[in-house]
Amino acid sequence: MVVIEKFKFVPATLSLRPGDRVRWENRDIVPHQIAESSLRKWKSPDMKPGESFLLEVKETASYLCVLHPTMEGRIEVTSG
Repeated sequence: MVVIEKFKFVPATLSLRPGDRVRWENRDIVPHQIAESSLRKWKSPDMKPGESFLLEVKETASYLCVLHPTMEGRIEVTSG
């Protein structure tokens, strides 16, 4: 799980295997929208405080908050 609070992703980098699921939980006081950095592969809906977004990961990806682009994170997908 990645927690969103104080305009940060915690942890900023998460290691997973292909097919694992990651959940972002918005514990901040404002909405956030999570998207793969190119904005082409996947994107969450706007998440209000207390809401979450679940994604099955297939490959390594950098991501950001579309509403606050200085917020960045990374999913590292490993086979082992």
